[in-house]
Order: sequence, then C-alpha cells, then structure tokens
Amino acid sequence: FDLEFHVLQVCFSLRTEHDRVYYIYCFKEIKMENAQIFYENLLKNGQSEIDRLITENAHEHYFLDFKVKSDDRVEPADDIDKKNLAKALSGFANSQGGLLIWGVEKKDGKPMRYKLVKSPHAFIESLNRAVSQVVTPFVDAADSKLVFQNSDSEGVVVTYIPRSEKTPHRSLKDRSYYMRSGDSFLSMEHSQLEDMFGRRNRPKLHVIVKAHMYSESRPAATYSLDITLKNEGRAISQHFGFDLEFPAKVLDYSAPWHDRPSFVDRSSELGPIRYRNHHDMEKTPIYPGETIKIATNNYRLSYIHFQLTKNQFEAWKDTILHYSVYSENMMTQSGEMRFGDLFSTPPTY
Repeated sequence: FDLEFHVLQVCFSLRTEHDRVYYIYCFKEIKMENAQIFYENLLKNGQSEIDRLITENAHEHYFLDFKVKSDDRVEPADDIDKKNLAKALSGFANSQGGLLIWGVEKKDGKPMRYKLVKSPHAFIESLNRAVSQVVTPFVDAADSKLVFQNSDSEGVVVTYIPRSEKTPHRSLKDRSYYMRSGDSFLSMEHSQLEDMFGRRNRPKLHVIVKAHMYSESRPAATYSLDITLKNEGRAISQHFGFDLEFPAKVLDYSAPWHDRPSFVDRSSELGPIRYRNHHDMEKTPIYPGETIKIATNNYRLSYIHFQLTKNQFEAWKDTILHYSVYSENMMTQSGEMRFGDLFSTPPTY
C-alpha cells in the first residue's frame, strides 16, 4: 500500500542580538489526508498491514507513532498510557492528524516486534473514555479500535486522531501544548501556538445529498437530487465547491449548462458531478452555521433530475459514491455515501 505523501515546510526564526531563538514558525502544506487513508487501510487489512510495517522497518513519521502498553498486569489504560494518549491527541490534532498504534515495540523509531495488548477490548474502552478527559478542548472524532486479536485474547489497537479545527489543544496531564514534527511531539508555549496557527477561524463544510421523488409513472420514477452544503466552522466560506460521484447514465442532461453543476465524463458508470461557486455571478458565501442548497428542484442556481427504475435501484443501491468538498482555508473534506441511503422513497416500477 503506497501512500502519496508530500510535505512543504517553510520555517524561519526571530533572533536577538545574542543569537537566542525566541520563536520558530513552521508552515506545512499536506497534499492529502494521509492519516485517514492509513487508518482505513489498517482496519481493512489488519495484521497483514502491521506485519508489513515491521518487515519493512517502517519508520515513525509525521502521522504515525508506535506505543506499548505501560503495564500488562492492568487491563485498562493506566496513567502512563493516558499521558501518552494526551500527548498524541494534542500533537496530532494540532498538526495534520495521525495514528497511535498500541502493541508494537520500537527501537529508534522503527517497529521491531509485537508486544500485544492483553484484553484489548477493555483497553479500547478505557482509551475512548479518556479522550474527553486528558486534553482540552475535546478532540472531535478521535477513536480507538481493534486492529486484530489472537486466540489468547491479545491484540493490536489503533487510535485515530484527526486534524482539528479547534486548535490549540492542551494535554491536561502535563499542561503542555504539543505539535507533531517529523517522528516526535514537540512541546510548545501557548504564545507560539497562537502565532503559529494565527488563531484563525476556519470554515468547515459538510455535504448532504438526498434524492426526492418528483413524480412516479411507468416505466420509471423521476427524482430531483438535492445537494446541500452546511458550514459548521467558525469562518465564512467565500469560495467553495464539491465533486460527487453519481451514476452518470440516469442523469437528465437537458437543462442548460449554466443552470446547474457540470457533469464530467458522461460515458462512465459513475460520472462526477462538479460544482464551483465562482460560476455563480453573485458568489454567495456560506456563513458559520448557515446551510445552503446548491442543487435542488426549486433553487434558483440549479436543478438535477434523473429517472430510475426499481431494477436500476436494486442494482445500484449498495454502490459507494465518493465525494470531496472544498473551501479556502479548509482542508479538503472527503468521504463516501451509499447510493441507496439517498432515497427516502425508492421506485416501485
């Protein structure tokens, strides 16, 4: 499994006449959300992925850290485990996210051998309880799961920590703020974190897609595809867009191009629906807490109609549709949805 990884880092420092460094500023641009991709792959492949990391001497890096449980005699996470969790939650959430893999011994940052977690389910439960207790503010969507377990009820656990929009996060175990740098967590002063992140409020867009029945008569039902964007962040989204996979052959292409999002590659089974708000002459922004509909039957910007039979629905209902949402000052939000989940009323013919 190859990860596409690209980091652009620019650092500069401010020095006094005595050559003392007061601040170090580092700006990083990550090409893609590697932590999430790595996490999904780890859960999918289980032990074979951990075996590969050990065999290939995969070094810890910007979004990967190995840990062993502090005391095998205690099933839940003890205080040392919680301190390690707190440092990782602060450091990864303040950076670009990352994974904490429990149950693998390391040397010089490289995984050497298994030291499996005993009673991993009890350990996972205690880690997930501790997430809300060991850092402030709480890191949304941080989660610990089982990677694999052997016949002796020993296993490997992974803690996924996403990049946070609510930085800076502080460890409550040692009252420190951390950031990830290379394969280490660096302790930072609050003033440095404020300068580094600029205390910048950011937009956070979520896409909601629903298919509403417009009419139904033989041989197929007609639907309108409603695409809604919601800004759950703390800043205005001025320039935004999205890409959404959709079964291309059922879409109605009769509407004028300027009245709706564009469709790319109509010949493919799943053709992306693409929208950029710079096509809208008024460039309507999305304010924090606001929800706007981009594509709907009665919205002035656009409409998307399609016809669907019962047989087509049954054939496609478990198809996974991928999407990406974009905005300035926001990392790309990517995800997936099941085709059948878009419908409150499936076709009956």
